[in-house]
Amino acid sequence: MISARIADIKRFLSSKSLLKKLFFTIAILAVYRLLVLIPVPFVEINELMSRTLGASELGYFLMLLGGSLESFSIIAVGLAPYINASIIMQLLTAVVPQLEELTEQGEVGQQKIQQYTRLLTFPLALLQGIGMVFFINYLLGGQVISTDPVTVGLSALTLAFGSMIVVRLGELITERGIGNGISLLIFASIVAG
Repeated sequence: MISARIADIKRFLSSKSLLKKLFFTIAILAVYRLLVLIPVPFVEINELMSRTLGASELGYFLMLLGGSLESFSIIAVGLAPYINASIIMQLLTAVVPQLEELTEQGEVGQQKIQQYTRLLTFPLALLQGIGMVFFINYLLGGQVISTDPVTVGLSALTLAFGSMIVVRLGELITERGIGNGISLLIFASIVAG
């Protein structure tokens, strides 16, 4: 049993294409973890960090975001808008005949639905970014982020672009790496948390 596993590992290490995919996946995961360190502009970082570090009731929430909330990272919104867009598109394919036809067209139709999902992700991420600004202020009981319209808009736009970057990183892992990229990024956030 153990010798069979060792043989599998040797076979894996001798395959250059698999090693290339593995290193690509690790590199993308490293980029993802580095994005956690880039805060959204306009945030009182010292105030935010002091409040989140002392907030034990936020434990599970902070864990799922993988540290992106402590510094209110540009990827704090994460993959939730993409997941929501995917669910919405799946529901719409059951209701809208044109989308149902796309699902029956095979690979081409799936690519078109994937494109619609990405297009739907951005406005959802923008709305979630606006909500996140107010939610963080409410959750931490103070004015950690200014709520004037310009600051809220720019913060939400930054968070929406951050979410789109994360979605693209996940897609790159799926296309050129090992495994489902979105699932791996969610797993990386949980492990980091």
